Amino acid sequence: MRRKTRLTCVMLLLCAALPLLASGGDAGGAEHHGYDWEHFWQWLVNSLVFFGGLAYILRKPVADFFKNRRADIQEALKRAEQSREDAVRKLDDIERMSAELESEMAAITAQASADAAREKERLIKLAETEAVKIGEQARTEIENMRLQAVNELKVFLADLAVKDAEKVISGTMTDAERNKLFVDFTAKLGAKS
Repeated sequence: MRRKTRLTCVMLLLCAALPLLASGGDAGGAEHHGYDWEHFWQWLVNSLVFFGGLAYILRKPVADFFKNRRADIQEALKRAEQSREDAVRKLDDIERMSAELESEMAAITAQASADAAREKERLIKLAETEAVKIGEQARTEIENMRLQAVNELKVFLADLAVKDAEKVISGTMTDAERNKLFVDFTAKLGAKS
């Protein structure tokens, strides 16, 4: 409703001022060589009335426009400041997380080094234990091989001694002595069983 009233006022002012503005020359068509002060003052009054009325009518919408524009700019500045604060907060969070990551990486590296040292020590002890076991097995095998070689040597020497004794006995012993020796030997075996 208010807008219609203002629009109507502007139209009335325009209608009132147009005839006066249109009559800018003299009415009789006579030439003037100086200033036409009468028309000048009419024109000035009409312009003042027109622009004054226009200013009065547009005063509120223009004021509202600039007020709204100012509020929009202030709101945009507030949003920009809030965005800047959010960005600064996020940057601080990122820097803090970066520092935490660096300290965590240092801790992980230290832990990995300690774990590697412990694992190295464990492997060295395990290798030493295995070396001792292998050494013991080798000694046992060497001892077994020595005993076996000694036994084989004894058997070989016993066989050799028996063969030498057999040669000596077969050359000097008679068949009757051999039979008596055989009977005595079997009697001793029978007594043992």
